[in-house]
Formats: sequence, C-alpha cells, structure tokens
Amino acid sequence: MVGLVGLMALAGVPMAAAKPSQCRVINNGKFTTLQAAQDAASAGDTLQVHGMCTGTTTIDKNLTVTGKPDSSTPTLDGGEQGTVLTIVQGVTVTIKRLTITGGTADTGGGIVNSGTLILNDSIVSGNTAQSSGGGIENSGTVTLNGSSAVTGNRAASGNCTESASCFGVGGGIANDQGTVILND
Repeated sequence: MVGLVGLMALAGVPMAAAKPSQCRVINNGKFTTLQAAQDAASAGDTLQVHGMCTGTTTIDKNLTVTGKPDSSTPTLDGGEQGTVLTIVQGVTVTIKRLTITGGTADTGGGIVNSGTLILNDSIVSGNTAQSSGGGIENSGTVTLNGSSAVTGNRAASGNCTESASCFGVGGGIANDQGTVILND
C-alpha cells in the first residue's frame, strides 16, 4: 500500500518544503530573538532556544544558551548580517546542543569570543570571515566538549574569483593569544 506521500510523489505533485520553525527563546518569558532574551536575562540564567533564530547577538553576562530539540535542529543563523555571537571579555557563556551558522564578518563569522566560551555538543559551521576566524575568532578561552565541531567555515581575503591570494587566517578557529581546549 502506498501512503499519501508516495502517491503525491508518483503523481508528480510538488512536495512542500519543510519550513524551519520560528525562533522562540524561553527564559521567564518568550522572546522572538536571542538578543531580546539576552537583554532581559539575569546573569546565570539559561536561555532555551527553539527553532531557528536569525540575526546577531552580543552576550554581555554569564549565561547558558541551550537548544531544545523539536521538529527542527535548534539553530542560531547570522543571516549573513555579521558575527552570529559576540562574547564580551569577562563573561562565561555555555552553548549546548546548538548549530551556529550563516555568519559573515571581517573577523569571526560564527563567533567572536573575548570571554570564556564552552561549547557542548554544538556545531559551528557555514560561517565566513574576510580576514580571520571563519568559525571562531578567539582571544579568550574556548572549550569544545562532547560532539562539538567547528567545520565547513571559511576565512578568505582578496578577490577569490580572480586572484590566487585569497587566503585568510583560521577558517575554523583563529586563536589570537587565547586558549583552545578540545575534550572528548
């Protein structure tokens, strides 16, 4: 017996593409952007991310930002508007079960870290920097735990379509006098 999806495919009926779920960030209220949730949070709070949140965020207090699995992968997408996450000096931020993607900046497409950043089971992928740190530009301390990965990012300078000199520094992580710790 062929199900409805199979019949639609056999009949040539176009399938609707799955839409990413809307951004919801929960912490003593519901927010539609991570920046709004961060601004309203108190130091030490946990922000729960549902769906895909698009835009850039500066975190200036100690927080945990965790992805809540639902019908889609919890994602922070920079929307090519700049660095996805900026962690300021003196701040400790823990990121759990999130994908960080879509950042485009001069330095630090995915993350610019000047504080202490702990990535647990998170992916930093699909980000671009023009000069350094496609995935992460680090001058603080970054710790990658569990199945965390920094992969598929790019740092390039110059006109890469017409020039051989289109190399940046640290497509994955550019470490500028910081510390990077990799744990199993």
